[in-house]
Amino acid sequence: HAPSLGLGYKPTAMKMLPYVMSLQLSSAFSFKFGVCPAGRALPFPLGMPGHACEAGSGEAPDMTYAVLQLHQHGRVNSHRERELYTMEEDPSGVQPGARWHRGIYGAPPVFGRCSCVSLGSYELVKVIDADGEPLEPYYSEYIEFIGEVRQLFWAGWADELAKNLTEADHFGPAWHRVLHLWCEEADHPEPFCPGGSREAPDVAEFRRRVDNEFPDMAMS
Repeated sequence: HAPSLGLGYKPTAMKMLPYVMSLQLSSAFSFKFGVCPAGRALPFPLGMPGHACEAGSGEAPDMTYAVLQLHQHGRVNSHRERELYTMEEDPSGVQPGARWHRGIYGAPPVFGRCSCVSLGSYELVKVIDADGEPLEPYYSEYIEFIGEVRQLFWAGWADELAKNLTEADHFGPAWHRVLHLWCEEADHPEPFCPGGSREAPDVAEFRRRVDNEFPDMAMS
């Protein structure tokens, strides 16, 4: 069974994502690829950037090591990070790109400029291949890990309006559209729905607001 009885994977937790992402959508990440620095593997909680990827790899066409840069308000001409975020391809994967170490490194001020403490780093594993087929053994390992916890996957577009709003950079309304659709279709009361029920009483008001603010995307 997933940890804590699958609490982090429950539909309620998944429905929090629209709120969380609407707060984060003012920022953007870019990937700066470079040579894997071949950091040393250190015991937790210590960690060195580049310890998971193959030393000397990284630049095109390998692209096995990247530093993630955070751009506030989407301004890509400047970036600022409190921690060092990396993507490091683990060469032990069953195929290229199947396993990645998502490094999060930092340290207290007493460490100076050394980013040598792992601050919640984790592993990214591909469970479905490019043809949509299970990628073993990772797929079976995930099925065993998740157990009977009900899954909610964010894939594709909720509907045409959500797609149009997103592509027009109206991210907040787009995510609220997703939430309202969920509330309308839920088969039981949901605490994050307007009014705390599946009736979503302000959906009509939301539709009117979209029609007024974005007349080119008027809802039928």
